[in-house]
Amino acid sequence: MSRFPELMKLQKEFRNTTLLEYVNTHILKERELLPLDMEAYEIFCKNFSQKHVRTISTGSHMGFLQWEDAFDLGENILANLPSLLNGGESTITAPCSRVSFKDASRPGAIDLSGMGQNSISLSRYTLRGQSKTTINKAQMITSEEMENFLHSFYKFQKQPQMFKFIDQDKLTIFIAHAQEMVSRGQTFNEQSSWLSSQLWPHLFRDMKTSPLIMKPLEDLQIKRENLLANREMRALLEEHFKDSYGAMSSTYFYYGSCKCGIEFPLTKREDGGLVFLEGNCQDKNCPHYGKEKYSVEVNDVIEEVKRGNLNESLFMAFYNIWILAGIDVLGGFNQVQYLKDFKDKLCIIFDRMGERRKSEIVQNRASNLLDLSPFICFNQNGSPQNGAQIFLSGGLDKEYLERFSSLKFSLPIEASMQAIYSLFYGETPDHALTLKILKDNNMGFMIK
Repeated sequence: MSRFPELMKLQKEFRNTTLLEYVNTHILKERELLPLDMEAYEIFCKNFSQKHVRTISTGSHMGFLQWEDAFDLGENILANLPSLLNGGESTITAPCSRVSFKDASRPGAIDLSGMGQNSISLSRYTLRGQSKTTINKAQMITSEEMENFLHSFYKFQKQPQMFKFIDQDKLTIFIAHAQEMVSRGQTFNEQSSWLSSQLWPHLFRDMKTSPLIMKPLEDLQIKRENLLANREMRALLEEHFKDSYGAMSSTYFYYGSCKCGIEFPLTKREDGGLVFLEGNCQDKNCPHYGKEKYSVEVNDVIEEVKRGNLNESLFMAFYNIWILAGIDVLGGFNQVQYLKDFKDKLCIIFDRMGERRKSEIVQNRASNLLDLSPFICFNQNGSPQNGAQIFLSGGLDKEYLERFSSLKFSLPIEASMQAIYSLFYGETPDHALTLKILKDNNMGFMIK
């Protein structure tokens, strides 16, 4: 069986369809509004000045520059191809910034490792170095931090003859916006959202492009349904979702959220007629480690989520937006797989509860709206280029995007598979194979 059967179905279905046709006829297709709760839909729309919202892009993760990662860059460009080529408003982006990053890559990183001539080596630049703090609890970026971060970028300005591969106009824009972002928000998420949105039009040359419309997933105002409060529903969820990706993986549908920013798994404890979710921070360096166990009764789950003491599992986050509010969510290679799993199991659960109408509505929800990647550009060695690298080397022009948008859907997916396997399975990518695929299919223009 294929590792990504839903992706393979899409690749087969749209094999002879261009990327632009795929976006217009599939991921941005007008569909019937199918919320389980119309109030939930109306509350969701308030996040965007009560505009009629039907689609959001959810597959990427929040960072200092949200589309800096090669996957995230591909997602944003693919979802916005029509507006990039023809003008108009961008697709709403709701990146997930709740994910824990336990290395030097977050919060806040710019990766320039693929840039430069052979004699010059550029590396990843980070705002804070190593961090175990979830992004939504990260402290605001300070002016001092930003100036320390930009120290090397000032060198690029002072010695342009050494860094000829850097576009000095783009560099000036990047530095100015990075400095301004410090005062553009009351949280790390707001600061980073502003930077990603405002730099987006400057990623392109000779094109009129609107800023991204961006609001991180956990910052959204939404209506939440407490599925665990109903005993029958809780039992059916336990039965059907115990092996589902992002649902009950080492936890009980929710994660505890320690004051230090680290999530910890929860277990269920029954006491008479009450049900509690309990757990502790598991980081031995945390001052709260080994202290009084965190405990919440299931009827209080939603209030604890609002207080920031609980974080929703992937399943709960998507249930409240995708199922309850009826928003079509665009996402990644793995997302089209687990959303189908969520949908199929929810239909079974609603049928068993006698909720036939709910089952029919859920069954009609689109789950295969892939927009995460394909990659936009590749380095000479076959590795994908990231957003910062493309931005600082001058950006993309309309002719390039037109050639990209005319590619058959299956070809850039095939060229992305080595990186996909590397991300999901830890395999060493065969960049030579990627180069061969690009050159054999008249995609050499993507090697920059």
